[in-house]
Formats: sequence, structure tokens, C-alpha cells
Amino acid sequence: MEPTRSATWWTAPAPMLLVSPMAEFTDAPMRLVAGRFGAAFCHTEMVNARALADGVHASLRLLATFPGESPVAAHLYGDRPEDFAAAAERVESLGAFASIDVNCGCPVARIRACGAGSALMGTPERVRRIVEAVRSRSSLPVTVKTRLGPAPGAPLTAPDLLRAA
Repeated sequence: MEPTRSATWWTAPAPMLLVSPMAEFTDAPMRLVAGRFGAAFCHTEMVNARALADGVHASLRLLATFPGESPVAAHLYGDRPEDFAAAAERVESLGAFASIDVNCGCPVARIRACGAGSALMGTPERVRRIVEAVRSRSSLPVTVKTRLGPAPGAPLTAPDLLRAA
């Protein structure tokens, strides 16, 4: 089955299987197998928006796709709207993705330390600027991966973040 950019998880019939982004796991071979076993939509591994904007080969390799994959979202992380804008333009130019997903939920310390992932949950205005930057440079739909709060036991910040997005 050839992927179609118009096929998205929000228009597919329910129930359906989605494959969430998982660092060092949701690469092209895994997504291809997941699609063959019923996944209707998959995400790439986390891709650093700044590295992608700069054309770093390793980030481009994370975006490799195979013919016949289910529709795929490019899953980006970072903290600077300008990096997301350039990365979104590059993602769209590849012609292989159904949407762009902004990571606002990764709790890993090294991701949070650079102001990305769940660290963004404390800065709804920055998230708004990131989503605007992506939309300004790409016509692909934009989604936001988040969690209820930045850490277990922390205040619930998802409502503010989602309103901003």
C-alpha cells in the first residue's frame, strides 16, 4: 500500500493503531513492519530541529522512509522557533510526510536540559511561536506531543500549552 499525504490519524476510521515516536526505535524498518501489522499512522524518531535545519546528515538519516510505509509524521524537538521553521521547510521538501509533530513531552534529562521536550511545557508562549513558525514554512498539518505536566507530581500545564498551540 502506497502512503498518501492526505491520510491522517484524525480522518482514519476508528479504531486504529498509531505508532508513537520513540527515540532509537521508530526508524523506517520498524515503521514498515508496524504498517504491515496494522499501524495506520507512524511517527519518526525524535529529530533535532536545529540539526535538521543545518542539514546534518544524521538528522536526515532519521527521516529516511520506505515506499509502502503507512503515513508518517516527522517528529521534531528543539527550543527555537527559527530552527523549527527551517526544519519544517526541509521536511515538506522531502515529500514523504503526512504531518509534522512538535515534541513538548519528552522527559529525558538531556532533552530538557536544552529547553526542549517537556521543558517547553513551562513556556506556552514559546510553543505558540514554534507552532506558528512551523505553519509559516510548511503546509503540512502540525500536531503537538505533550503530557499532562512537565514531570510526575508537577502542576498540570497541558491545558495552557495546548491553548497556546
